[in-house]
Amino acid sequence: MASCFPDGAFDKVFVTHMIHEMPRATRLALLREARRLLRDGGELIVLELDNPESLLLRAFIWFWWFYWLPFNFETPTRKDMLRRGLAEEVREAGFEEMRKASFARGAFQVVRGRK
Repeated sequence: MASCFPDGAFDKVFVTHMIHEMPRATRLALLREARRLLRDGGELIVLELDNPESLLLRAFIWFWWFYWLPFNFETPTRKDMLRRGLAEEVREAGFEEMRKASFARGAFQVVRGRK
């Protein structure tokens, strides 16, 4: 998964609400490509779904985003991302100084890492 940009072309790379739709190999390839695109010391910022502690909020999300439909293609990849941990996958792609913050009562997460 290579882009047309040269190595170190950006100070920041922002990825929003797409990683949960990808199989693990594609997620890691995207994160590694983001790392290649960052200059030394550059920052990756990922905004993504999270797994809230509240069972009521989990149920709401499950119904609202149609995870109950058997043909919803996002369900297996989303579950895999949450099970493995987005911050861990960002770390596995070679990022350091990991920071994770949850918001909206744990429905979303922001994961940051430095090259």
